[in-house]
Amino acid sequence: MENRKGVGGPNGPSLELLYNRLSTAYEEVLGRLLEQAAETLGEEGISLALADFLLWPDDEDEFRHAYEAHAALFVPFLIFDWTPDPDDIDPEVRASFREPLARQALANPIVRLDPLERRIVEAALEEPLSFHEVIACRPGEGFTLRDILRGRETEVCERLGSESVHPGDILFARVIRIEQVGMLAGCGDLFFPPDFKPQVIELRTKILRRRKAITAEDLRRNATDLRDLFFALHEVLTAPPELRNSDDEEILFHRLHWEIDSAAETFERLKHLAGDETPEDILARAERTADGNLSRVQFAWIGKGSGSPGLRNVVLGKIAIEEGKLRVEVNSAGRAARIREAVDRALGKTGRHRATEVLGRMPSPFAQDEEAAPPEQILESPEARAELGRLFENYWTEWTKTKIPALGGKTPRQAVRSAEGRESVEAILASAERDAARTAQFPEEALAAIRNARRLLGLS
Repeated sequence: MENRKGVGGPNGPSLELLYNRLSTAYEEVLGRLLEQAAETLGEEGISLALADFLLWPDDEDEFRHAYEAHAALFVPFLIFDWTPDPDDIDPEVRASFREPLARQALANPIVRLDPLERRIVEAALEEPLSFHEVIACRPGEGFTLRDILRGRETEVCERLGSESVHPGDILFARVIRIEQVGMLAGCGDLFFPPDFKPQVIELRTKILRRRKAITAEDLRRNATDLRDLFFALHEVLTAPPELRNSDDEEILFHRLHWEIDSAAETFERLKHLAGDETPEDILARAERTADGNLSRVQFAWIGKGSGSPGLRNVVLGKIAIEEGKLRVEVNSAGRAARIREAVDRALGKTGRHRATEVLGRMPSPFAQDEEAAPPEQILESPEARAELGRLFENYWTEWTKTKIPALGGKTPRQAVRSAEGRESVEAILASAERDAARTAQFPEEALAAIRNARRLLGLS
């Protein structure tokens, strides 16, 4: 076993000392070789290398933004990987740039690499970029990475990155090992969540074809495909979220107002919108006047969701009734139209629609509104939580039988029949479990439903 405090015995240097020496030497040699690249290639040549690295983006703003986002990957690519197309570069530079700059530096006595720097350069030339999965993490020290494409595991020393990475995360990086120390020699600026792994597995299958294993040379031959996938995943992760509800409608909050003749009569006409919640339970929360008349009550509009398998009853909106007024809040234009029609039909001449406000894409501060408590409070009862658990379980049970694009259009039950599909399903479920555990409300119900899906798929 490797001694973390001392390597090669009690008098040997610690891993931390070795890592510090290697990290310092790596940064120094990278800086010197970058200066040499700038002198050799000039600004035009560096721009050419960057365009090649970024797979030739058309838009100048995209070009500039991409460089800012991916500089930590581009500089090692320029030094250790890039050789220009002879037709693209100045003839005076062409003859001296037929192999990567770092390989030229090894043979150039003028560069004067010391023994440690030479070992770093040789290791970086040997190892291509690849996708690596975090297997275990030691915050403040490092993590264990497994190359998803080649299956190799490496213990990596990395202080800052290990503070924010979690098991299951995916890195696009060059991982080198010198003596007992593994380190990153270029890494993407984002860690991808586990549910991105199926797309990496798909690329792995494409590269493997009839091979028994993927080699470093295979990765170099397919370097463009690897970067293409990295940029595609990066774009997905950094794109502004397009929020949609369970009916697959754009999130756009609306508040609808009616004038009503009677709070009690309005409740009687609308109580069917509460789904399975009984009128008695709703009225138990209601406020009444001194003489016992209904003065204020609120409940959730429960209905069938069309966009999520298994969610047959979902909260579609918030209904608040008080003497003389009815208010309904929903999160899409489609639901606003549906509830307007339903309420008008139910109330008839006892209620009159007065206005519909479009509140925007952010929710209204309903919880701070003194006129009504948030309907989330309704779900605090054991009965409601049990119902929520049933809905979660229905969703994940249906999910196991649903065709998933990330699984190549297969259902999870079909996908787990192959090793690659099983690995992809595991990654998707691991990501779902991690998201559920981070949820402020109802993590137990969500996690239990996902574990049940694992059991149904034979993955428990």
